[in-house]
Amino acid sequence: MVRLRESEAAHATTPNLGQGAGQAMEDAYVLARSLETAGDTVKAFKDFESKRISRTTKIIKMSKQVGQIAQLENKALVQLRNFVLRKLPPSANMKRFEFLYAIDWD
Repeated sequence: MVRLRESEAAHATTPNLGQGAGQAMEDAYVLARSLETAGDTVKAFKDFESKRISRTTKIIKMSKQVGQIAQLENKALVQLRNFVLRKLPPSANMKRFEFLYAIDWD
């Protein structure tokens, strides 16, 4: 029996990046490709896991960080966050998220 880790399939993550549906579609594609090429299901799920674990782990961690920053309650930290975000060029902020869109499926 193949056991999936928390960062696979269910994607137990906070909703801060809006990646739930996107990750489900990516899973479906990668799993279909793995099943198509692996020859047996155990090998396919191991292949699926090896291809997805790094990406989903990164998304889960980033989503948690974004949520923690967005939900700050300490007034000084909120002011600091807002100041930094105002001064940060949009391109620098977007650079953090490039990995979400730069995917090599093969």
